[in-house]
Amino acid sequence: MQSHPGYLAIKKGISSLCFVVMILSGDGVFAQLHTAIDTTQMRIGEELLWTLEVEADSTDLVMFPEGVQFGAFEVIRNYPIDTLKANAGRRGFRLRKRYGLTVFDSGAYALEPQRVLLGDQKLESDAIEVVVYSVVVDTTQQELFDIKPSIEVPLKKTNPWRWMFLVVGIVLAAFAIRWWWQKRKIKKTLIPLLPPFEEAMHRLLQVDQATFLAQGNVKEYYSELVDIVKRYVSREVDDRALESTTEELIQRLYLHQHAGHLTLKTTTITELKNILQRSDLIKFAKGTSSADQTLTDRQGVEQIIIETKAALPEEDLDKEDQEAILAQALAEKKRRRKIMIAALSVLALLLSTGGFVAYYGYQNTVDKIFGNPLRSYAEGQWYTSAYGVPALEIQTPEILKRQVAQGNEDALGSQPMSVFEAYSLNDYLYVSVSVSSQNTPDGSGLEQALEAALTRLEQQGAGTMIVKQESFETDQGLKGLSAHGTFYYTTEPGKTSPEQSTYELLVFGQQGGVQTVLVVYKDDLRYAQDIKDRIVNSIAIELPEQNNNPKKPTR
Repeated sequence: MQSHPGYLAIKKGISSLCFVVMILSGDGVFAQLHTAIDTTQMRIGEELLWTLEVEADSTDLVMFPEGVQFGAFEVIRNYPIDTLKANAGRRGFRLRKRYGLTVFDSGAYALEPQRVLLGDQKLESDAIEVVVYSVVVDTTQQELFDIKPSIEVPLKKTNPWRWMFLVVGIVLAAFAIRWWWQKRKIKKTLIPLLPPFEEAMHRLLQVDQATFLAQGNVKEYYSELVDIVKRYVSREVDDRALESTTEELIQRLYLHQHAGHLTLKTTTITELKNILQRSDLIKFAKGTSSADQTLTDRQGVEQIIIETKAALPEEDLDKEDQEAILAQALAEKKRRRKIMIAALSVLALLLSTGGFVAYYGYQNTVDKIFGNPLRSYAEGQWYTSAYGVPALEIQTPEILKRQVAQGNEDALGSQPMSVFEAYSLNDYLYVSVSVSSQNTPDGSGLEQALEAALTRLEQQGAGTMIVKQESFETDQGLKGLSAHGTFYYTTEPGKTSPEQSTYELLVFGQQGGVQTVLVVYKDDLRYAQDIKDRIVNSIAIELPEQNNNPKKPTR
């Protein structure tokens, strides 16, 4: 079958047009976006490596997708862009971008297409299906445990006493440095064993026996001579001689001569000046000296010391004055020693106290040193006892003692009351229990009993009382009245305790009688409230026979 000539011409034209379009849109042909992942099946929480790769020139602007989540996939790692050289094609580089993705739920998910910008072109990645599997837990070989309950972790606070410990350490170090410096200074100013003149003569003999000149050490020889004469002048004439230069020392000797402190000849001062200047030249200017000159200077130093001793004014201190000076020096030494011992004792006490406080805390240290009765009650042994008829059971840090007193009558009649107490009203803690066997209906006369108990409290010394009254009823039907507040204990008219006392008064009434519980304490904001609550919460009263189980009242 032959093709129609017109059909062939049309087919040829279409082929030519397609070829021209491909040539004109060459950038679009080569601008391909490649999408790849390292696996299509993963477990929960594993990393899925998703790669986007596009070919581009160095002048092309390429923007890869950014974000923290692509659909159901979360980005856990964002890798930097890798630049690779293209294998073939018009574009010279391949830009590769990788993402670390993960999913925390099992199932089948689709990684939706994402857009990449290449210049003016918008390329889209391929959609990929990924299956996420659950993590299988082997319960046959491994035991499952319940979730642990949450616990409260206390905040770590900076101990302020640590700074006190540091300050004490710094003060101790400063005191030790000062003590060392004073000792060093005193050591320098101690009187040598030999008198000044005898010391100078002895040192000159040592210089003669030394081998300075035999070894050619002229510099050391003159240094020793100058030190001998200067030290003698420092001890006998001027205490600044050792620190003075040659010119300063000579000028000060002239001043002493003119002031009459020293009857030294001018020729002797001049001779000393020449020896000192010659020594300066040898020590600092590398000067030299002949053997004859060296011997002359040695003899000159000895003669200067002898003439200086003769020129000193005579001391007229008698034996008694010398003994007084010696006694004063010994007394001063003892005084300094006492001060040293006292200061070291105080510093040792501060240091030990600071360390104790830093380790145990301020309040614990105060309690250990000065004592805290309330802490002793809270941490000591407690006793549970029953008092009166009908019996009232209560727990206290000390067993209550029956008080034998005349006129103990209740507020409802002439029936006597049984009163039991521990401690006194002015102590840190006071507990009182009173039981009356008056047979009255439940709840009757409680206000009178409460008023009578407050009146007795005032008679015992409670002054300036603040009273807050309220009623309560327990779950078992036990009714009562309570009063609480503060007061100041009065020992005698005009004398009141500076510390405030807090009290709580409970009155119970039932068929068997009336029971009163009084707790008085000085609130230290640490132990008193807990002691009071423990006493009150331990109260149990004998109910009528139809329900004779002890019950504890709750407020």
